[in-house]
Amino acid sequence: MKTEGVISLRVDGDLKRRVDEVAHRIGRSRAWVIRRAIECSLEDIEDIEMSEQRLADSNDNLTSSDKLMSRL
Repeated sequence: MKTEGVISLRVDGDLKRRVDEVAHRIGRSRAWVIRRAIECSLEDIEDIEMSEQRLADSNDNLTSSDKLMSRL
């Protein structure tokens, strides 16, 4: 079962205006736009965190981009 919670935050007027403009333009609610922005941002943050952890792990078998391109 999916549980929901409420997060309250203050944003400056310009950010609120941008969110409202996007919501209006795409026909979605302000809450939908904010939820989607958080989801995308969290995915990016999690990817960066995982990459940093892998780079710090000397036992991780990483391949350089040059080596990867040469295999293609």
